[in-house]
Amino acid sequence: MANWKQKIKLTDLIYSYDSSAADELIEIERIKPLWIERLSSISCLKQFIPFIKKVKTEAKFNKVISQIYDYCDDNLIWVE
Repeated sequence: MANWKQKIKLTDLIYSYDSSAADELIEIERIKPLWIERLSSISCLKQFIPFIKKVKTEAKFNKVISQIYDYCDDNLIWVE
């Protein structure tokens, strides 16, 4: 069992993405500020903000989110 160093909350942001939205570009623009605000409040994850800002598509967004989760796993940060 891992000895988690920190616990953060991101899952609510994952669920706030509306994959049924008619226009993925509009939905990405809607959700990016939510992610930027949350990441701004977690010092170790601020490094991902420039990548979130550049995201334009769902595929790219998912890639950055995957990188955030990988970073958290590597650094023993529990994501809830």
